Amino acid sequence: MAREQSRLLGELLIKSGKLTQEQFKDALDKQQLSGKLLGELLVELNYATEQDITMALSQQYGIPFIDLDKYSVDKDVLKIFPERVLREMRVVPLFKIEKSMTVAMNDPLDIRAIDRLSHMSKCDIDPMIATKSSVQRALDKIYGSVGSMESVIEGIKIQGAAMRDPSAHEDFKAARGSQAKGGRSDEKLDALLAATEKAPVVKLVNSILKQAVDNKASDIHIEPEEGKTYIR
Repeated sequence: MAREQSRLLGELLIKSGKLTQEQFKDALDKQQLSGKLLGELLVELNYATEQDITMALSQQYGIPFIDLDKYSVDKDVLKIFPERVLREMRVVPLFKIEKSMTVAMNDPLDIRAIDRLSHMSKCDIDPMIATKSSVQRALDKIYGSVGSMESVIEGIKIQGAAMRDPSAHEDFKAARGSQAKGGRSDEKLDALLAATEKAPVVKLVNSILKQAVDNKASDIHIEPEEGKTYIR
């Protein structure tokens, strides 16, 4: 079955001029040794682009292709699913009409993911196919980059531990005292003030505000719960 699907994918790419017969044969030989998916291997070998593969799969499966880089997601639909679930399944909800919801996903044949989305939304799920990288970019645009946000949060934890160090408070008091006596702000105070601009908590707030502006949000809701905080 997998071999037949690989053959059909290769034929579609050759027919569209995206792949040569020699490249296809080479990729099939390497696939037998590596056990990787043909599309993944073709991209690794630079024989085809990720979009070439995804558009060919769209034809093969009879499922519409969507370029998420040119699509604005319906924010109301996003409220139905937790960010963690969408990232885990690599799915971007697009819009909902009555009891039917359209989503973009890299693997529209993932029945378990579709069933889970249907159960959570109480809707029939109509999948569209998108490149894996565009799904990741769309989720990062909606929720912010996971890597950058995690580093900011880790920085807040480290800074919190540092501020519990009595010496940090003494340094700040000494610097403030020097300034209060009418003298010029010493280097230590300048350094402390400069450090606040780089503080992780400041970066976190700036990141939240930037994302709100990018999404044209009219307001920001911060909902703290035990062990986690939701920002909407």
